[in-house]
Amino acid sequence: SSLTLGTNGMMGSVMGYTAFVTEYKEPAPVKEVGVRGDANCDGKADLFDAILVMQYLADPYNSAISEQGKLNADVVGDNGLTSEDAQQIQRFVTGLVTEL
Repeated sequence: SSLTLGTNGMMGSVMGYTAFVTEYKEPAPVKEVGVRGDANCDGKADLFDAILVMQYLADPYNSAISEQGKLNADVVGDNGLTSEDAQQIQRFVTGLVTEL
């Protein structure tokens, strides 16, 4: 493996570098869709799931949603999470729709 460094500033004739290293974690295997709308994989679809989808959309690199949660939360079925998925989960939670 290799590590590519980029510059983060130059002071006189000295170049500074910063490297960030994190441990690689093998993602858990993705199963078939569990509970539809269940983004946090707690066994039910509720408002917390809609919030988690919106957090993922706002900052996908720092979201706590798992690959299984993404699969569960894609209730619109367009092969990816969108704000429509979060809205549909909210509609379900509030009773505007009866199934996901």
